Amino acid sequence: MKRSNFLWGMLPLSTVMAVLVLGSSAYAEPSINEPIPTTQEGTESKASEDLPPSLQRLFGETIPFPEPETTGFELYALAMHDVYANTTGGAHKGGGIIGNLFLSLTVDTEKAGWWDGGKFVVEGIGIYGRRPADVIGDYQYTSSIDAPDGVELYEMFYEHTFWDDRLSILAGIHDYTLEFAVAEYGWDFIHSSFWTPSTMTQLWWSFYPTTGLGSRAKLKLSETGYLMAGVYDGNPTNQDNTREMDWALSKKDGAHTLVELGVSQSEEGKRPYKLALGGWYNSGEFQSADGGVMHSNSGTYVVGQALLLSEDETFERGLGGFMQLGQADNTRNFNTWYFGAGLRYKGLFSERPDDTLGIAWGRAEIGSTYRNANPGTDSFEGNVELTYRSVIRPWLTLQPAVQLVTNPGASPDYDDAVVLYLRSEVLL
Repeated sequence: MKRSNFLWGMLPLSTVMAVLVLGSSAYAEPSINEPIPTTQEGTESKASEDLPPSLQRLFGETIPFPEPETTGFELYALAMHDVYANTTGGAHKGGGIIGNLFLSLTVDTEKAGWWDGGKFVVEGIGIYGRRPADVIGDYQYTSSIDAPDGVELYEMFYEHTFWDDRLSILAGIHDYTLEFAVAEYGWDFIHSSFWTPSTMTQLWWSFYPTTGLGSRAKLKLSETGYLMAGVYDGNPTNQDNTREMDWALSKKDGAHTLVELGVSQSEEGKRPYKLALGGWYNSGEFQSADGGVMHSNSGTYVVGQALLLSEDETFERGLGGFMQLGQADNTRNFNTWYFGAGLRYKGLFSERPDDTLGIAWGRAEIGSTYRNANPGTDSFEGNVELTYRSVIRPWLTLQPAVQLVTNPGASPDYDDAVVLYLRSEVLL
């Protein structure tokens, strides 16, 4: 990492907030010659929930997208960067920049004039920069884009809907964390565990950045109820070197299976909520928590969210909360329990209706089997994040955050870390 990047990483939070204030003023008073598209009546916009799940996740739910041409082909490019600084504790002080260039092409077969109910999705990512985990030494990852350098074919699948959209089935290369164990309010934070419970991402299974072959089916049971199941390659990469991709299927790799049952309300004009219960099972071969070789692995989870206080009858803005609970087999896993919860307020300031203020807490419990085999290991790693996500332009967000990481990596050698972040997202 260049020295200049390090200096950027050491920007104090006060400077970050000043950037947001200046950006807010620019957004509130656009030039006459440079109109800004919004979601107000009389303009055309595309709600983020209409986008591919990967773009929804990267952008959260705050950005109004311009309506694309109705040719059936939608191409997006997103550049996301995290500037960070570990001010104390962890592996060592320091900072840097990590970036992710994301490309997405979606083809709607009906709009393209081919056939009804079909959708092709192809997505690629390019990851570069200094990983925050290398500085902090944490297990859960303070950044949701923290990953080794590389260029990847991230997703490539076909999805088809049946029975008036009551059933959808997809097959191809797919990230299961975009649909399983999802509490969308957690996507407004930078820390990775608020996106997916840490018990589900302990090994490099089929999720960001190393996805594999798989298939997912989702059945709508009622107006709000659903059942979802998926099966994926149990080991799409070399667990010791994630740059070595392996999409071949074998008995040794096994299969990674997930099932989720839930209720969810996201219809416009109704109070949104979600509650889901799920479980996963991996039939492959891997190293156990105490260093041996074992077969199969499993875990369960519960996620939920609700809009607790609404600004108006549209239920688009207000105070929302989310919760996460994850469990994994004690004899086979480093992290056996995860607890997470958070609050986020969208539109707290009337002049900033699409901004989001949030605070969240997460705790990853370390299993007794691992701790017995590795005396001195702390019993948990914790995280608290305070963040403010600001829509500066429809194509730009800036998000400062401060995180407290307790017991980084559950290592007795690391003191608690305080990490500053500035995330930028630019739709190209």
